[in-house]
Amino acid sequence: MVDAKFLIQEQRELRHDRTVVLSECQRIAEYLMPNMSNITTRGFEGYRKTTKLFDTTGIDAMDKLVSLILGNATSAVVKWFSLKHSDPDINLLPDVQYWMEDTSVRMFDAINASNYKTSGAEAIREIVGFGTGNLYLQEMDYEYNPKADFRGLMFQSVPMGSYTIQENGIGKLCYTNREFSTTIQGVFERFPHGEYSQRTRKLHAEKPWQRVTLMQDVRPNKRKMFDSTYWLLANQSPMSVNSSGINGDMEQCAENFFHEDPFMVTRWDKASQEVWGFGRGHLAMPEVATLNRARQLKLRQWALSVHPPILAIDDGVIGTPRIIPGAINRIRMDGALTPFVTGANFQHDAIPENDSKLQIRQIFFTEQILQFAPVAKTPPTATEIVQRMEFLHQLLGPSIGRINDELLTPMLSRTFSLMLRADAFLPMPEVLQQVGGRMDVVFEGPLARAQRSDELRAMGDTLAIVSNLQAYQPNVVDNFDFDAWARDTARITGLSRRYMRDPEQRDAKRESDAQAQAQAQAAEAANTGSDTAKNMAAAQESMARSGINAGAE
Repeated sequence: MVDAKFLIQEQRELRHDRTVVLSECQRIAEYLMPNMSNITTRGFEGYRKTTKLFDTTGIDAMDKLVSLILGNATSAVVKWFSLKHSDPDINLLPDVQYWMEDTSVRMFDAINASNYKTSGAEAIREIVGFGTGNLYLQEMDYEYNPKADFRGLMFQSVPMGSYTIQENGIGKLCYTNREFSTTIQGVFERFPHGEYSQRTRKLHAEKPWQRVTLMQDVRPNKRKMFDSTYWLLANQSPMSVNSSGINGDMEQCAENFFHEDPFMVTRWDKASQEVWGFGRGHLAMPEVATLNRARQLKLRQWALSVHPPILAIDDGVIGTPRIIPGAINRIRMDGALTPFVTGANFQHDAIPENDSKLQIRQIFFTEQILQFAPVAKTPPTATEIVQRMEFLHQLLGPSIGRINDELLTPMLSRTFSLMLRADAFLPMPEVLQQVGGRMDVVFEGPLARAQRSDELRAMGDTLAIVSNLQAYQPNVVDNFDFDAWARDTARITGLSRRYMRDPEQRDAKRESDAQAQAQAQAAEAANTGSDTAKNMAAAQESMARSGINAGAE
């Protein structure tokens, strides 16, 4: 366990290092994610967060990209992953195939039954906009479903500004420290055996609704697990993320451990010597800021044209001038009220708004995404859709790969472990128990299938060429194992294993079909022989009659 003195010093330095990161994320949030624009500033609940917004092109473009990633990488309708073992021979065993298929379906149902659709969307949005997102995963608390062995999954998106991160020696994120606000009553209900001071206990007795700040520190230990320590930050305002310091008044609430890291911190992209990520929001900010400023200037010029400033001669107007339609102003001399002409020749077309909008849409891949939208013209063919999906995957490939590695794979691995420890699966086959039961994840979403489409296209091209070669060499097909070919095709296209026969069933069916065919041929041959014998007997009888008739004549 890390002692409080070391933790205080460490967090002071980490908070200081993230100051510039949070400042830039606050600026991005104000223009692209206004509902998350409370990173370095705090306001009252429900306060208006769109004071700096004059154009929503960036918001719409980022929403489309987030929706594309969620719908294609983690669909709630189609199972987007499967399990396999690192040994391909084990994967061919029928009982192993059935168990892995059933296990992946149970995991998929557990994720859909959780709050992943909302918390996952928040995390993906921060990954795209801020370049860094954090998703927390744990099993539901006991009181939500006390009678079940597996109580279900609970996801929580950790907002930017409420946590610090560190990498280990090989560049892997495994040190996470977060803060969150709760009531003192909630602290005592969750951690009744904490080491609380008399002042804290008095606060709980007198003001249980008082909000306080809890800090959770998670870091790996020597047992290849993760120690988790909760601290109550006394005398500190809730969620004081803008402060680079942390006071020394900390009270330990609880200490436990996780078998896996519960935090999935994911970066869209990053520099080699940096910890925090770099997202599409960073790239789009220059154009977004320019576009908002251009709209603001246009609106200001419009206001000047409709309601220009008025020049009034001193003591030339009786009363206060009224600049409204139909108003009557009494003046003492001609020219007492005249509009103020600035002489500026503002050209609206001089500001290239459309160019900025196009640049923003290109940064968020909006043009490629809209190719899949239904239109009134002739719909694209299936081949065109596949080609567009492949092109989109080429654009998103590196970033989607990082999301798979840093978010989805750890999430599925922890889901598998939580459900396995809770006996939420069927009994594991003995062969998997002998090799340790370690499973690998295979992604099967549309983007993942688009990545493997090159292999499928190569198989189709090869088959077409071989078919043409058969005219010159009929035995050329003997070079190929078409049973393996068919199974690889099903794997690449993402076909469920439940529709495939295992090799033993396939061979048994072929043998049964061969026996049935042989019996049918034997029966047909017997019938043919019987008919032949009957025909010969009839012919002989006819010939005999013909001879008798000839002798009589």
